Amino acid sequence: MKYYLFLLFYFTIHGAFAQFGKLGFLNENKTDTLYYPFYNGVQMIEVDHIGQWDRMIFHLEQSQPRAMPHSMFHPQPIGNEYYFRDTSGKIIHTFGSASSIEKLTKYFLEKKISKQKTTKGLNHTTRSSFTRGIWAYSPQESYRFSGFYKVANLPGNTRIPDNYISKKQNSIIQYGLIDSLGSISIPIMYDELMPIDDIIVASKNKKWGIIKMNGEVLVEHQFDEVQNIYLSQAENSILHFKTSNKYVAYYDLKTKKLYNLNDYDEILWHYKDYSNPIIPVIKNGKLGWLDTNLVEVRKPQYDVFDYTNLPGLKRISRDGKFGFMSRYGKEIIECKYDYAESFSKDSTAVVLLDGKYKVINTKDEVIKELESYQLKLHITSRAIMNYTIPFI
Repeated sequence: MKYYLFLLFYFTIHGAFAQFGKLGFLNENKTDTLYYPFYNGVQMIEVDHIGQWDRMIFHLEQSQPRAMPHSMFHPQPIGNEYYFRDTSGKIIHTFGSASSIEKLTKYFLEKKISKQKTTKGLNHTTRSSFTRGIWAYSPQESYRFSGFYKVANLPGNTRIPDNYISKKQNSIIQYGLIDSLGSISIPIMYDELMPIDDIIVASKNKKWGIIKMNGEVLVEHQFDEVQNIYLSQAENSILHFKTSNKYVAYYDLKTKKLYNLNDYDEILWHYKDYSNPIIPVIKNGKLGWLDTNLVEVRKPQYDVFDYTNLPGLKRISRDGKFGFMSRYGKEIIECKYDYAESFSKDSTAVVLLDGKYKVINTKDEVIKELESYQLKLHITSRAIMNYTIPFI
């Protein structure tokens, strides 16, 4: 009897959730239509495809988890649809819609005009509220424009897989910005628009630059690639630009200035911490480093750059010779040795010079010279000294 009750309960719950999917979250025809308050005699109406997509993906990830994210199989909409109507009910502007103004006007004339907000409790009732907090329905970082709305030259509910776009020489999608009254703030002519605070990192004709919300150019569109769009706060508010796969410049969001870089192949951010205030860079297979202001302290010239058992000391090699540098990038022992082991916890290191092994201290003073038969014993004792017994 209990078995049959369990089956009855299971199929009842399963059927309820299946019906819930058909009626709500998974039905893309049930997209929210948001009616903003009238302002200056104009009302914005937003068909929230992005919000619907967010909820659908969230529901799928929670109810049907899988190894690959559901967003890979359900392309994100190009954007939302925007209609603007006057107090007579006539549609005067449309963006992101495949329908004509005449058809939309006829449809919305049947909708009662109300000056009460119906935007899910969001506060859009004053002039200042039109300048911030837009796209609050979407957790997507790339849609948080300050009082403006991202629109495209295709209908907002269009879905094109990323791999389809990447195969084309020129993207068929172009973006721009509109304000809350339906006026174009930035023409629909950009490959991509990505907001950071009060600026936009923008791609135009496959070249990246920086513009303001009104379209004024801050950094010319000249770079092939931009990095750290949404990691900028973690990296001292810095955006990196690359051309021909080289780091050629960076933009500081604090100073709002563009600075040149020396065409580095790689910037090793993971080395930077409080005990190591330099940032290694690689160019043509050689290592150099920058200070915390991204000023080049040492041009790329080293083959080896690694830690020692003494905090703040690094072993380095240049032109086949070994030496040591401080945490600030200064050579405290010049690269003159044929070989050098890392410094031990007793502040000594074994070095090789002119075929002879020596033990030196951090001041580059010779403590003693080692015969070949003593070398193995000395290195073994150093290894034991530097070994830390794990806490049990």
